[in-house]
Amino acid sequence: MGEYILADVTSALIGEYRDKLLKTLTPKGTARSPSTVVRYLSALSHAFTLAVKE
Repeated sequence: MGEYILADVTSALIGEYRDKLLKTLTPKGTARSPSTVVRYLSALSHAFTLAVKE
């Protein structure tokens, strides 16, 4: 997601990112658990919240 500017990020894009995270393997070759993906999205949500406050 690092190649997008804030104005280009949509809910559809975040959904695609979520799906990609669930389908791809980690560098260790294991699948990500759904709870890991939720944690990633939670961190992303917090970053957007801070960006809006700034």
